[in-house]
Order: sequence, then structure tokens, then C-alpha cells
Amino acid sequence: QAVDARPADPDLLANWGAAAWAAADTVSAVIAWQRAARLEPVAVDLQERLTSLPAGARGGVAEVPMIPASVLVLTAVSAWLLGWLLLAGIRLQRRRGGEAAWMGFASTASVFSLLLALGTGGAAAWGFRELDANGVLVVRRPETMRTAPGSEANAMGGVATGDVVRVEEAREGWLRVLHADGRRGWLPAGRTVPLVSPTVVR
Repeated sequence: QAVDARPADPDLLANWGAAAWAAADTVSAVIAWQRAARLEPVAVDLQERLTSLPAGARGGVAEVPMIPASVLVLTAVSAWLLGWLLLAGIRLQRRRGGEAAWMGFASTASVFSLLLALGTGGAAAWGFRELDANGVLVVRRPETMRTAPGSEANAMGGVATGDVVRVEEAREGWLRVLHADGRRGWLPAGRTVPLVSPTVVR
């Protein structure tokens, strides 16, 4: 109930995950710690908790990169504004007919700032994409992965409770997913729960 009221509180999610893990509720622990780590990716304690999860809930689509995306956005915006302000200052000085000694430095600094803005902006975009929980699911109970939708399709190995997958396609109650270990196959939709679903897992 507390997490439902404050779903973006990483500390609360971390505590819920710890309680779930102690109660042997693997699915809830994976959901809680994955969500907490995606909200606060540079928190070392959350990253350490992820390493204690089963193998199918680590790596690949389950990986939470330690990238401060929000800080990178702020850096990109600041560098972009600084770069254009320096260019505007240079242009204004040239209109006045002056060639100040600082203009050479300002020109170099503006180019550096704009390149920094592009680099950090690209890194931030990548970080937000990797941290996005939309389409990420957790397997509720063991199931066989199939080569095509339908229980009659060829089996291609199993998935375990708590495994993390990302949805690529949905068809008639089946989901084509990318597993954390890199496998692609089909699972019944009812065997998974979204990472951003309500906190109570039944």
C-alpha cells in the first residue's frame, strides 16, 4: 500500500524488495529492486541487491546501467547554452569592430561546449532508453519458451520465476520476448507481470 501511494520512492521500493526477498517472493523482489534501481541507477546499494537476484534477472534487458541520466541532461543543456552565449558574444564583439584578445579562447570554448552538449545529450538519451521500464516484464512462474505462439510450437528452453524479459510483439495471448540471457521466443502473456504493474503480485 505504501509503494502504491509513492511508486517513485526508491528507498521504499528497496525496502519492499528486501521484505519480499526475505519472504521468498522472488517476483516481487525483482520488481521492487528493478524499479528502485531504474529510479536511482547510481545507488551502489541498489546495484548490489540486483546482483543477488537469480541469473535470469541479471544482465541483458535486465541490466540497469549506472548512468546519471538526469545529471547528463542538465550538463547538456548548460553546455549548449554556454556555447551559444559565447558565440553570441563573439559575434557582438565583431559587429562593434573590435578584435578582443579573449575571442580566440571564447571561440574554442564555444566549440568545446557545443560538442560536450551533444555528447552528454546523446549519453542521456541512451541512459533514459536503457532505464525505461516500459515493455519490461517479470516471469511469474516457470514456463516453456516456444519458437512460435501456441502451446504446440517447438520448445526452446524454459524460463524461471523472476526472469526478466522485454516484449517485442504480442499476438493472441502470446508475447514474443527477449530474455535477459539473449534468447528470443514466445511466452503466454499470463505467465508474466509488467515491471511497472501494481505492487501486489498474485
